[in-house]
Amino acid sequence: MAMLSAIMGSTHIFLHVVRREKDFFSGVKSMLHQYEEIEVVDIELSKELYDRIDEAEYSRSFVSKSTSELKLFKRVLTYLPIFKSLEEQIRFAVKKRPDNRVFLYLADEGVWAEVLKLIQKKLNATHKNEIKIINIQHGFFTLEKIYFKKRRCFFNYLSCKIIGYPILGFGFGGSGLETYFVYGEGEKTFIADVSPGSEVIVSPYICKHELITRVKKIGLKKEAERTLLFAAQLNEINPDILFSEEEITIKLRPLFKILHEEGYHVNYRLHPAIRDTNKYLGLLKKYDLLDYVSISDSSLEEDLAGCCGVISLQSTTMYDGYVVGKTPIVIKGLTRTYEFTTPHESLDINSNIEEQVARIIKVLQVEPLEEVSLEAERNTLDFFKRIIEKNEN
Repeated sequence: MAMLSAIMGSTHIFLHVVRREKDFFSGVKSMLHQYEEIEVVDIELSKELYDRIDEAEYSRSFVSKSTSELKLFKRVLTYLPIFKSLEEQIRFAVKKRPDNRVFLYLADEGVWAEVLKLIQKKLNATHKNEIKIINIQHGFFTLEKIYFKKRRCFFNYLSCKIIGYPILGFGFGGSGLETYFVYGEGEKTFIADVSPGSEVIVSPYICKHELITRVKKIGLKKEAERTLLFAAQLNEINPDILFSEEEITIKLRPLFKILHEEGYHVNYRLHPAIRDTNKYLGLLKKYDLLDYVSISDSSLEEDLAGCCGVISLQSTTMYDGYVVGKTPIVIKGLTRTYEFTTPHESLDINSNIEEQVARIIKVLQVEPLEEVSLEAERNTLDFFKRIIEKNEN
């Protein structure tokens, strides 16, 4: 594709505020390569600061599972150097090319969106060109409005007085950023409701570019037709989970046993944030689930290339499977009721499992992944053309 000239320069800053192996900004970067006068900056934190974030964000709640008290306490005590590091690095990148328009990209919401809005406000006071924040959806969200918004605003006010930055966010889409790229129409409708001033664009290409590209490169594995991927979650900090990890393991056993008897191999994938894998593996051994499943030691892309469906209670991996041609299968009965907005199959763990498995098996399909094309996403193309080729006026 021929290079396109931007009317004026722009700086695109990608903020990696949580340690991950994936680059959730791969789709944006791929698209930006067609333009000139573009500066791309990746901002990362030190290992020490990422360790602090992991320690706080995966803290278990003792009173309310919706917001861990320990998490908030750790944010107040340990996050000031993190927020300062982000602000200093952003300021440095902006000052390098002061005449550029600036676009800040975030793949995490919650407190990070509120901190970034504060930094944006500070920069707007000194920077003559526009500074915009663009959010890339990175994971699965139950589409529910956040509670106690006024109380959260008050706590953030106090936090800003104490450490100079907020410590609470407002949930998926709740911060009212300028632009959101989301998985599907359900997410778009939700954000349009909670943040009506935001522009929302549905874009699997932008949200899942790296994953789609890698799965396509691997190709369809021969074992995919009789293999299902189970995506385990970090259930103990999930506010929607109704049972303990041990109870969940017991309730899932009949499902895995029936699938095994039907000739399906179940590839059991632990959530990457699970630090105590021995606890989870111990429960699988205790209840003989390893007779019916095998533990994945491959990348997510390898696992998706080798399956025909993705099973989970709640997991972004079900959406990952959907965008690469695998059937999402949502297990009901172990979580609070929620809406999974992507087309999927459902299986109620408390009803006749054999009948449900027989029904689902009939609709499982294994098809090669079609060519990934940005051209199919006209709204995405139009958005970036508009912001990059925008005249100074």
